[in-house]
Amino acid sequence: MIRLHTCTGHKAALYALAPGRTERHFLSAGGDGWIVEWDTDAPESGTLLAAVETQVFSLCALPERDLVVAGNMNGGVHWIRYNQPEQTRNILHHQKGVYDILAMGSRLLTAGGEGILTAWDIESARALESYHLSNQALRCIAYNEARSELAVGASDGSIYLLDSHSLALRQVLTGAHKPSVFTVAYAPDGRYLLSGGRDAMLRVWDVEDDFRLVSEQAAHWYTLNHIVFSPDGAFLPQPAAIKP
Repeated sequence: MIRLHTCTGHKAALYALAPGRTERHFLSAGGDGWIVEWDTDAPESGTLLAAVETQVFSLCALPERDLVVAGNMNGGVHWIRYNQPEQTRNILHHQKGVYDILAMGSRLLTAGGEGILTAWDIESARALESYHLSNQALRCIAYNEARSELAVGASDGSIYLLDSHSLALRQVLTGAHKPSVFTVAYAPDGRYLLSGGRDAMLRVWDVEDDFRLVSEQAAHWYTLNHIVFSPDGAFLPQPAAIKP
């Protein structure tokens, strides 16, 4: 791996990265409350899209809607227009931090620090329904479109599996990590669910075998905060390489 460039300018820790408007753009946000867009063709300076009053924990870019949604430490959900930043709205919805945001068709999901998962209508920026899944924070969301399924990781160590249409609870994988589940990701073909947590363990669950644990390994010295597959599947285990 070769470092191509270092993007500098934030005045505090970075907590969130997200794709931007095109393949060459990406977004960053963190402890300074700044939401910045970077152009990899001209990485020397970023463009400030919005500055909010507190730390930003999560980002979701919707370029087809000219929209960025950000979640802050106090439970606020910011709706930011790329070309009309003055119309930014902050809806204080969750009682604690918003740790993850996922777009799913015409709906948006936010995971809150009070253990509530909320579905929003993207067009109107209106909360549609909320579900109290845990007495501790919800930290991450993953979507398996083929199975119409959501996986939600929580600070109680559990992974909650929900129907993506109704948000009805299908199954709970209790004790998936100790003490918190910080990241979940479905393999590209949807066969396996990968999870990581504060215990620095990487675990692989067989979706088609009632989420049987098929692999686990200490993947880091410290917390695993995020899992992502490369577009070509060359990084992280592919289904053919995952053995019971």
